[in-house]
Amino acid sequence: FIREVSLGANPRYHGPEALIPSFTIRFYRTRQELLEDFNAKKIDGTGGILPEEADKLAIGHRLASFYLPRYYALFFNRSTNPALKEKAVRQALARAIDRKEIVQEAFLGFAAGTLGPVPQTAEGYDENAYAGAATDPEAIGASLDAAGWLMNPEDGVRYKTEGKERMALRFDVVTPDIPFLVKTMDVVARQWKRIGVRADAAVTDPEEIARTALRTRNYQMILYGNVLKGDPDLFAFWHSSRKFYPGLNLALYDDKETDALLEAVRKGAGGPTERNDALGKIQRMVGNDAPAGFLMNPAYLYAVPTGLKGMPETPLVS
Repeated sequence: FIREVSLGANPRYHGPEALIPSFTIRFYRTRQELLEDFNAKKIDGTGGILPEEADKLAIGHRLASFYLPRYYALFFNRSTNPALKEKAVRQALARAIDRKEIVQEAFLGFAAGTLGPVPQTAEGYDENAYAGAATDPEAIGASLDAAGWLMNPEDGVRYKTEGKERMALRFDVVTPDIPFLVKTMDVVARQWKRIGVRADAAVTDPEEIARTALRTRNYQMILYGNVLKGDPDLFAFWHSSRKFYPGLNLALYDDKETDALLEAVRKGAGGPTERNDALGKIQRMVGNDAPAGFLMNPAYLYAVPTGLKGMPETPLVS
């Protein structure tokens, strides 16, 4: 087991002499050992701090919060559940999500709510695209009533009858077996219950999800994350040509006008202004069509001594 790697400044470097003469990276078998050494001031910094570990840090340290260009969302597969073909249902599901509640309960405040396919820290984010997106449960219930989805007083789940077929707003959600995602799904399921929707989490090992659900697209909904790598190119996640494996269009979203805008953004034609205009239109169209319920962007937490300088809390790319 490699315990540490020590690095020294190169005395033959052609430029100015390094201001940091040495740097040591230490490795730990357990998170408990790492936190103990950090609190004993045997190490000066550590990344990947979990929200529940924040109050375990000794006095004299601070948490630096960084946001990456990413988001988690519940992607709706309208090809496997007829109820999800209705825009009114998808809009109700997306608008019933209380992101502040998710951030507090699943992340103890160390996250930011996400409303659409462009994270707040990424180029092209348009806050005006989400004006008026928040809707209260009563208004959502009224919209579902108008769409013919009636509340069943026996089980509290809405249903609709078409011909001889009776459909219920009951969904299975493929959820990676990662604690903060399981907790997030618990919160969302409780929120959806308020509007007459039942969601059952199918908690699955992430590697198994990669081998099965992502390959076959055999899910009603899936809780998953997208990372933009610092470039607001959404092509890989929302273009119709990426609906099937190994594509990353997990909502199987297919809209010709959106496709054209995604292609324009990828080409970068017209410069930054036109590109941002296209991104704004994409955010409005995806928000209106509701192919997914956008959730949150967890903060990346890095613990450092309070006196450490030169560490601005700016957005990270990776």
